This record gives sequence, structure tokens and C-alpha cells, in this order.
Amino acid sequence: KVDSTFSFVGFCTDGVPFIMEVHNVPFASYTHGGRIRDDNCKYRLNAKTAYFPGNNCTNTAAMIKKIKDLTTIKTESVTRCLLGYVIERTDIDRFEFSATNHEYRAAVRNAVEHGVDIVPLVVSWTKDGVAFFVTDELPVVYPAL
Repeated sequence: KVDSTFSFVGFCTDGVPFIMEVHNVPFASYTHGGRIRDDNCKYRLNAKTAYFPGNNCTNTAAMIKKIKDLTTIKTESVTRCLLGYVIERTDIDRFEFSATNHEYRAAVRNAVEHGVDIVPLVVSWTKDGVAFFVTDELPVVYPAL
């Protein structure tokens, strides 16, 4: 039923198998989620919304297929299925699925409803190319039902 390849497969510390698909998230905007400004008509520092996929990304068929395959695996097995999003910036305070790609948002919504976990991972880079873990507890704005 499933013929996708995924970023990672393995076993959790409790012995349960997992499958994880990972994406890089370079996109962020102050106004992506309809953000409001502060009283001085300025946007708050470190208050952008990270989002995926990018606004100009029109070919998401392969990504959507993988999400649907993860959903199938999750509903038909004990495998833990995850969608990971590596956010390489620290000027954000939440993560959202692109408001301009409704098909991707619908696939994610369905996956989450069937138990696929979303894992946003924020990292910071040094000038020397070293990545540092920042948080994996970034609030996620899930697509509306």
C-alpha cells in the first residue's frame, strides 16, 4: 500500500518502531497568520510565524503523498509516525502550515487527526556553521477543520 521512502526509520527507546519525514523550514513572516502589530504599529521582535511549504512552492505532490503514506501506516500499525520540521531561525514564536497551500494543509490536518505527530525543531547556526538546539516545544498552529 505504501511505496514512499522516508528520512528516518528506527525504534523508539520503548521498542516501538518509528518513521519520520523531515523538512527544512527557512520561511517566516510577521503577517503570515494575520499577526497584529503592537501599540506603536511595529511588529514585535522575535514574533514571526515560521511556515511550510513556501508561498511559491507549487509542486507539493510528493510531499503530500508521503504525508498520506504516513497516515496509512499510522492507522494500520503500531508504528509511531512523525513529520519533522527543522526551523533554522530564532526570530519566530510559532510554526504554521502554509496558508497558501490548502492541499498540503488538508493532508497535514488528516494526518494529525489519525495520530501522526508534528515535531518542530528550532536550531540556531553560528558563523562557523555549527548548529545549536534551541527548542522542540515551539507552538504549532494546526490547520482549521
